[in-house]
Amino acid sequence: MKKIMFPFAVLSAFIIAALSSCGGQSKGSSDADSLVFDSIVVDTVAMLNGDNDSVRCEIKMNILYAVGANVDAVNDSIMNSGILTDMWKAAEKPDSGITMRQAVDRFVASYIAGYREECGKMVNEGLSGASLNYEYIVKTSAKEGRPGVITYLSDIYSFTGGAHGMNLVKAMNFDTATGAKIGKADFFAADADSVVTEGIIKSLSAQYKTDGLDGLKDQGVFALGEPYVPDNFVLGKDSVTFIYQPYDVAAYALGTIRASVAYSDIETAIVKK
Repeated sequence: MKKIMFPFAVLSAFIIAALSSCGGQSKGSSDADSLVFDSIVVDTVAMLNGDNDSVRCEIKMNILYAVGANVDAVNDSIMNSGILTDMWKAAEKPDSGITMRQAVDRFVASYIAGYREECGKMVNEGLSGASLNYEYIVKTSAKEGRPGVITYLSDIYSFTGGAHGMNLVKAMNFDTATGAKIGKADFFAADADSVVTEGIIKSLSAQYKTDGLDGLKDQGVFALGEPYVPDNFVLGKDSVTFIYQPYDVAAYALGTIRASVAYSDIETAIVKK
């Protein structure tokens, strides 16, 4: 087993093989004196009613978690980011003081129990078919960007019946020295939303080959409301990328919307240290 270290080396791709149902651990590597990540892997299928039932839920997760010094804040943020909160107990948070392995195992058990209860009722009501085959897939990664910052990304796919599944991308930024999460209020000045929003509109206008906010609205972007600065963003090397989930600012068909804004364009909006 190896370790994934930052910030001087970007997370390398690694392959995980021969994983057992509901678990496995793996590590990837390089040498640096910074945040270190291990991973917990889940690949399991739970039948609704016994081994011969074709109705099932599938859970696949690759969850990076921090190890070493100054990592409690990092792992608490990961646990409470929503990726380990099942939809049947959305108001509940993982217990404090537990390990990431325990949090993952509890999530899997809770998700399966909730699935069997909900879909069991549907079957009793006469429902059947592919809409009862639930999926929950999470892939996490970590990458270096702005000096002293590691971004933790979660790519999530969830299908719980209906016309289509839902893809979500969640980003969290961490100070590599302290492990502290860098939120919107930590990085952007309180009165700078208009400056940042202007940068977002400029970025998306170029991306959609249109002119300003009115042009974006004509194409369905910000058609659901006025532009705003999301809490979901990546602090890259030269720019910040803001991420809007499906339905945040546009219809589902437009998918995840990303707006990359150069730091040089919003310099006055960034908190000075």
